[in-house]
Amino acid sequence: MTDDDATAKRVGHNNAVFRDANERIHGAAEAYSVDELVPFLCECPDPTCTRIVRMPLVDYEFVRAAPTRFINAVGHPDSSHRWSTVIDRRDSYEVVEKTGAAATVAEALDPRSG
Repeated sequence: MTDDDATAKRVGHNNAVFRDANERIHGAAEAYSVDELVPFLCECPDPTCTRIVRMPLVDYEFVRAAPTRFINAVGHPDSSHRWSTVIDRRDSYEVVEKTGAAATVAEALDPRSG
């Protein structure tokens, strides 16, 4: 395995950890029928990131429709640009799609994939 592959796998794993936390937030928001912007964690690959991204549940579902998509605070995908592409931009967040080894790890760790 090359250093690039190892880094890509780490990026995919870090994204998946944040995604798991956001899935729990999503579940609570649905259980309480939250009908406003929901605070989610930035899912960038920086394990120390603490940025909050507010978005409606319908937008969150768009992100989760594919196991390789993640929510990043504006500007945060720069840290993983080699393993992701911005596919949607909003005022407070961007949706990124993982590629290569990072996408493979993200797919394998997706809680919605059976």
